[in-house]
Amino acid sequence: MSENLLEFGKAYHDVYRDKFNENATKLFDRLVDESGVNVLENRKNAQNFRVAQKAVDNLTKKANGIKAGRGFAILGIVLGAVTFVVFLVLLASLQRDRAPTLEIVLMIIGALLVVGMSVLIKYSINPKLRNVNQQLAEKQAHANQLYTICMEQLAPLHAKFKVAHTYNLCKLTLPEITLDKNFSIGRFFQLQSKYGLGENFAENESTIGIFSGDILGNPFVEERRFIQSMGTYRYTGSLTISWTETVRDSQGHTHTEIRTQTLVASVVKPKPYYHTKTTLIFGSEAAPDLSFTHEPTHCERWTESEYKLKIRKGAKQIDKISAKSLKNGGTFTELADEDFDVIFNGTDRDHEVQFRLLFTPLAQKNMMFLMRNPVPYGDDFYFAKRKKLNYISSEHAQVWDFDPTVERYMMYDVDLCKQRFLQYNNDFFRNLYFELAPVMSIPLYQQHKAEAFIYDRPYKRNFTSYEAECLANDLDKTSVRPDDCHTDVVLKTHFMAKEGETDKLTLTAHGFTTIQRVDYVSTLGGDGYLHDVPVYWLEYIPVTKETLIQIQESDEQPKQHNTVFKHGLLARLLNY
Repeated sequence: MSENLLEFGKAYHDVYRDKFNENATKLFDRLVDESGVNVLENRKNAQNFRVAQKAVDNLTKKANGIKAGRGFAILGIVLGAVTFVVFLVLLASLQRDRAPTLEIVLMIIGALLVVGMSVLIKYSINPKLRNVNQQLAEKQAHANQLYTICMEQLAPLHAKFKVAHTYNLCKLTLPEITLDKNFSIGRFFQLQSKYGLGENFAENESTIGIFSGDILGNPFVEERRFIQSMGTYRYTGSLTISWTETVRDSQGHTHTEIRTQTLVASVVKPKPYYHTKTTLIFGSEAAPDLSFTHEPTHCERWTESEYKLKIRKGAKQIDKISAKSLKNGGTFTELADEDFDVIFNGTDRDHEVQFRLLFTPLAQKNMMFLMRNPVPYGDDFYFAKRKKLNYISSEHAQVWDFDPTVERYMMYDVDLCKQRFLQYNNDFFRNLYFELAPVMSIPLYQQHKAEAFIYDRPYKRNFTSYEAECLANDLDKTSVRPDDCHTDVVLKTHFMAKEGETDKLTLTAHGFTTIQRVDYVSTLGGDGYLHDVPVYWLEYIPVTKETLIQIQESDEQPKQHNTVFKHGLLARLLNY
């Protein structure tokens, strides 16, 4: 194990950030050399394409300007025609005792406007537009031709891009880490049998993204779930009422006046809501009886005065918790480093001895560095330890694109390819590193390496439910969603049978159809009476649809409808 890892958060800035970028740069340059791409020729053609595309953009703007001018001319024709007709009708109905001078003048103006704008469109605007459109078509064809040339030049390079490059770069930079091709049944069984990870049985939660691996032999899995939860929504309705009142004016006379009022009422009804949540699950047998929770404080944003104030207030609260625990026969006692105790705030810890074994002075120092350093993320993570499983849910991971598809690099310009390649892979490594940072900042986790795990045993299924759901969520949703569904759908898979190297499953799509309802809410009006105000609302009724699906390993994706290829696995709908 490298000594750099003992100060894990700091090591990223001192060593691994630049090392990864260097490795990624070398890999890209090697792929370019192996592909035989003529870089200078591609740069020349790419620049020519950009010039041609700029000419297309300029002509497009010019054409849009001419079209706008023609629109105003057409509006002039319409206004002229309306003016002519209106004053023609007025002229016909005009009485004999007045000369129709104004009407005739306005009719002439309307007619001139119609004729003038028609001539302008026919002999000026339309010819200009045809000319510009012809130039635009020629320039666009030229730009398309240059783009095709550039893409054909770089096709050998594009063919070199592999999803595995991202994982291999992480391994090359940080040898202690291994990323799996997919979240295999063996990896799941390891996390399940040794650490207690369960299946995702919740019918309202579906795995939409996943990858797994281990660091220093300790297994982990990163999972993104699509979650449906029930909440409420306030619907509002209105009703306008009127009544008469007798009022007396300042002279003592009485008269009636009509009053109006808009009554507003509302009802609160159930409504489904959807969101995603990304979580790292890390297994370790270190401190196996301990559970605690840390919630993000974003202490990296505090000013120095705010920091001192919060530490002072937090220390008093921890003193109270410690005194209460002592009084009730508990074991909770405050740590010597009150700054860490306050900011980490693991006051729900249930095993004081193991908590202190875990958070040695070095671990506290590492964690404080991680939480207080605003680069790159600071304390944006939720950290929950539940016996042998550690859950990290950070804010930055919620928007992390951790599916390393190679299409993102396939640009027309070799320099843009390199820019995209380096940007994505550097982002991937940074996000992965700081997902692991909260647990790897604890030296005991680094020192406690998992025992070798034997994978070659007969499992009842070939693939995990996590990977099955992840694949299912990449299928065409229109093929699996209920016909009368008006909301998003949560997809769940249920294992049916193992047929050799293929798994057959039932895919169930859970959604809601809606029916409009109306409630009448009695509301007191200004007339002194109750009125039924109609409030229209939607009732959400669960609907489901089942589809058969099969999963198998594959080296490449076949060109078939309703199939999806990911992580070396192929999913196919069997009936739809």
